[in-house]
Amino acid sequence: MKNEPNQKRIIILSVLAALAYGFIMLNDLFSDIHSVRSGFDGDEFRIIHNEQVYDESQSLTHPKVYFLQIKPSRGYRHYPDQIKNLKTETILPTRFSHAEIAIPENYEFPTGIKTLKTINLFVIFSIIILFIIIPFTFIRLLWSLYNGWVFHLKNIQSTRKLGFLLITTYILIGCSNYLSHLIHQKIFYFQDYRLAFRLTDNYLLIMGIALLLMSEIMVRGLQLKEEQDLTV
Repeated sequence: MKNEPNQKRIIILSVLAALAYGFIMLNDLFSDIHSVRSGFDGDEFRIIHNEQVYDESQSLTHPKVYFLQIKPSRGYRHYPDQIKNLKTETILPTRFSHAEIAIPENYEFPTGIKTLKTINLFVIFSIIILFIIIPFTFIRLLWSLYNGWVFHLKNIQSTRKLGFLLITTYILIGCSNYLSHLIHQKIFYFQDYRLAFRLTDNYLLIMGIALLLMSEIMVRGLQLKEEQDLTV
């Protein structure tokens, strides 16, 4: 019965951790859902500009939509665009940090784009696999802790593995962002804006390092436990 409060705490923390992980995954999914919809709208999808189809002479049934992070090329004080405030009927200086650009299906891409896209596709596929492996590794670790096997070699290995998986995922996401940036640089060059590099969220790196640190603490705890058992 002494372990019952600890088990309850482990269950509560496990649920909170699962909810946090699910929130992170759903947040990333919904941030890219528009891109997914653009790819599956099929023949009903048309590029509209000023309430008219952009260009009927081009094949726009399956346009490629690029999501870009951009910055004013002349510095953060520069507002290269303008927008009308209908409440006051005034024109206000504007700058954009994100852009969605639709490219026609028959657009001729520069050489080397296909190779970069293929490499990036493999990187993204690897990230998806890691996102599937991580929760299973986490659940195995929690189940072991729930059963009271705290200072156990398998737990230390699972904690260390989880830390390496998170850090590897962080590195792969950074590689994917870098490859995407190279692709965008080959395709786009704007008059008043420059492409901004998309930074990788640091939460994966922080959690990975924290788990590696925890595994080393568990190793030390296991050594102390073994020394205590030998003394007894």
